[in-house]
Amino acid sequence: MRLWIGPCSLLMTLCLVGCPSARPTSTPVPSQNQAATKVELGPPDDSATIAMLEKAGAKVSLNDAKQVVGVDLSGESLDTVEEANAISEALAGLKKLQKLQVYGPEMRDPQIAKLGGLTELTELQLINSNVSDAGIEHLAGLGKLKSLYLRRANLTDAGLEKLAPLQNLEVLDLRFTNVTNAGMPSVAKLSKLRVLLLEATKVGDAGLEPIVGLKNLVKLNLWGDLFTSKAADHIAQMTNLTALEMDDSKLKDDGMLKLKGLTKLRELSLVRTHVSNVGLVVLQDMKEMRVLQLRDTRATDAGLENIAKLTNLTKLDLSEGVFGDDGVKHLAELKNLEELNLWKVPVSNEGLAPITGLTKLKKLNLSESRINDDGVKLLKPLTELEDLNLSQTEITPATLEQIVEFKKLQRLSISFCTMITSDSKETLQKAMPDLKILGP
Repeated sequence: MRLWIGPCSLLMTLCLVGCPSARPTSTPVPSQNQAATKVELGPPDDSATIAMLEKAGAKVSLNDAKQVVGVDLSGESLDTVEEANAISEALAGLKKLQKLQVYGPEMRDPQIAKLGGLTELTELQLINSNVSDAGIEHLAGLGKLKSLYLRRANLTDAGLEKLAPLQNLEVLDLRFTNVTNAGMPSVAKLSKLRVLLLEATKVGDAGLEPIVGLKNLVKLNLWGDLFTSKAADHIAQMTNLTALEMDDSKLKDDGMLKLKGLTKLRELSLVRTHVSNVGLVVLQDMKEMRVLQLRDTRATDAGLENIAKLTNLTKLDLSEGVFGDDGVKHLAELKNLEELNLWKVPVSNEGLAPITGLTKLKKLNLSESRINDDGVKLLKPLTELEDLNLSQTEITPATLEQIVEFKKLQRLSISFCTMITSDSKETLQKAMPDLKILGP
């Protein structure tokens, strides 16, 4: 990003520095530090290279010296050898580059080799690439690297061994790679690691034992059925965790109860696990919780009482739940909620009453619930709503007449609402031209 110094900035500088003396006795000489800074910045990067990257779809960030410090190609996939070669050659000359995001199957080892000289890199994303263990070796000289994303790379345990020189790593994304339990001792040597993502790898319960000693670890992603309640024996020792994701795992109540000591957790995701009311008891002591995802778990009406006092919650996903109106009553005191997902929950008009007091709500999903026009009327106090999903409910055009009262609404979903007419939708669109309406 280029910075512009306007007249106000110059005036402020003069005010701070003062006017020069009428008879200066000597010519000011830059300090050694100032001179060194100017030398370190060096010449600007080649404008043709920058133009080529931008033409290829890259978002390019520049420093004051017009040197490239950021390249984001996440919106483009390098699907041909020619594209990958051209991009990697262009990137190789950007010696001040700090952040790089590049995606695509033709980013292979030869292309990665060209990035080995970018020693200022602090963040590197190689998503959906074909970089292999041999290619990882080319990253060994990137000593300043703090974040490395290798999702869907062709990586095995042998590649993890080659990460050893990267002792400043704080974020490591290994999702959908071929790493196994045998590779985890290599990860354990990265002592500054704060975030570790292991979704859909071949790592299971036993693989967590070596990383228990990573005392800086605050976020752990363990999606997948290779993780069971046995994993909790190791996770329970990671008491500094603030975020834990175990979606689609085989975690049950016996494992959940072992996590009682993780009282620093601010984010917990247990989507499609076997946790029931028994295991949810431990949530009562997790007062710092901000984000809780319990979609498609075995929590019933009574089980939701365990989250009733988590008053710091801002996001709650209870979709596909096996509870109803009695369960929703336990949400009444969650006054800081901004997002609530009740998709496919059999809540009725009467069940919405506790929600009407959650006046900070910005996003509410009531799709496939049992509400109708009368239920929507109850939502009038929710004046901060920006996103409302009423798809597959029994609302009629009368509801669309009420929607205009939600002045901040940006998105309305009414898909498969069979009683909504095209005329009623058109009338609402004219009244709220900036509203994005999905459906029916």
